[in-house]
Amino acid sequence: MARRLLAIPLFSSTYTKAALMCILGILRYFLLVAFLFLPAFVFNVQAQQRENEYTVYGTF
Repeated sequence: MARRLLAIPLFSSTYTKAALMCILGILRYFLLVAFLFLPAFVFNVQAQQRENEYTVYGTF
C-alpha cells in the first residue's frame, strides 16, 4: 500500500517520501497504543458498570 503510494510522481521528492514515511511510522505507533490500551479501557468501563449495578441492587 505505502510502496504503491510512493510510486505516484507527486511523491517523487525525497523530502516528501521521508515526511510520508514519518507520518506512517507515527500512525503505526498510535494504532499500536490504541490496540494495547483500548481493551483495558473497555474492560474497565464494563467493570465500573457492573460495580454500579451491584451498588443499585445492594440498596434494596
